[in-house]
Amino acid sequence: MKYYYDGADPTEFSKIVNKGFISGITTNVNFVVDYASKNSINSYFEAIKPLYEIASAEGKNLPFSIQAIGENPQDIISSAIEIKSKFNKGVKLFIKIPVNFENLYAIKYLSSQEEVNVNATCITSFLQASIACSSGAKILSYFWGKMTDEGIDPVDHVSSLKKFLKENDYDAKILCGSIRQTRVIHEAFMAGADIVTLPYDYFPKISLRRKSEEATNIFNESWISSKMTLK
Repeated sequence: MKYYYDGADPTEFSKIVNKGFISGITTNVNFVVDYASKNSINSYFEAIKPLYEIASAEGKNLPFSIQAIGENPQDIISSAIEIKSKFNKGVKLFIKIPVNFENLYAIKYLSSQEEVNVNATCITSFLQASIACSSGAKILSYFWGKMTDEGIDPVDHVSSLKKFLKENDYDAKILCGSIRQTRVIHEAFMAGADIVTLPYDYFPKISLRRKSEEATNIFNESWISSKMTLK
């Protein structure tokens, strides 16, 4: 079970990467456009570059997902090849491709002909995930919040996919994003998710608990009042 950072802000990423719990990064068009807008950047690649440079400098070959751009499979393939040429050093690059019938061709082509690791994204059902996996995707990204919007039980679909992957000996990983409550993180992992990807603000929330802080303060107060030294 692994945690990924979900975003495109290098300042945010810098604050958490040295704490050791981040095992990868996911970005999407919205995150990149938002960061670019705030920093007066006009190029998609230039907006991604600061985050990529921090990730690659870690020297851990972190999985790094970048969304391909295009409204049809050919455009997606073209942008994916460009992304691969610019961001394939120092990280384990994944190209994000939204799942639909037409885009299955892009998933298959990129994974088989271009040796691209595909992160099949925008998944909201077990059947979508299973067909994307069969086409060659290596990460299968459920949008948990979108599923609950539609009255779909994500737990059922994630656990079904876990069984499907095991029984068919696929090495793809299950990722859950679009997380809206911290309790969902526990549910996702227990359902069988290999990865949960979260925006920066979630990490302080899940690290701090009121009673944990209460216990920590008791220990600190005890030490201070003792007037003891370490040696």
